[in-house]
Amino acid sequence: DLIIIETMNDSYETKAALLAAKENSNLPVFVSNAYGEDGKLMTGANAAAMVAMLEGMGADAVGINCSLGPKALSAVVEEYLKYASVPVIMKPNAGLPKIEHGKTVYDVEAEEFADDMAGFIEKGVRVAGGCCGTTPEYIFRLTQSAKKLEPLLVVPKNITCVSSYTHAVVFDKEPVLIGERINPTGKKRFKQALM
Repeated sequence: DLIIIETMNDSYETKAALLAAKENSNLPVFVSNAYGEDGKLMTGANAAAMVAMLEGMGADAVGINCSLGPKALSAVVEEYLKYASVPVIMKPNAGLPKIEHGKTVYDVEAEEFADDMAGFIEKGVRVAGGCCGTTPEYIFRLTQSAKKLEPLLVVPKNITCVSSYTHAVVFDKEPVLIGERINPTGKKRFKQALM
């Protein structure tokens, strides 16, 4: 048993859903978001910000789903793999949907989908599947490709960072200044506090 929160495209909504799940259950919670072609959620959050926020809130696995095909989401999943210390989820579409002769079709065939996904599993994706446009054939081919692979261990990244609504700031070797300009002119109490 587990709780799955997916296809969220706003960091605040995702945060609210994860909080509700954690406050009302002891089950593991897997969270995945839908990213656009710009590599961000519809409201602007990038992958590093989402990993920092979700992992910090106790998500048991984090990742991406829906929106685009495997190749188009490669930069986003690479960011997840770079920052996440929990299992990474990848459930892309079979490409972008198009309407042809009044019918919705996708531009990534099952064999290409399975090959692309196998490449991501080799890089560290631990939960792989398909979203819009994928059929039982896609999932069958994916499982056949995955059977041949040895999963990579999920390792702690030991990254210190903070997350805003849309961005993450990593604290590493160089000093990081966060905040607005500090100008004590005309601010007596603030000037005293700085001194």
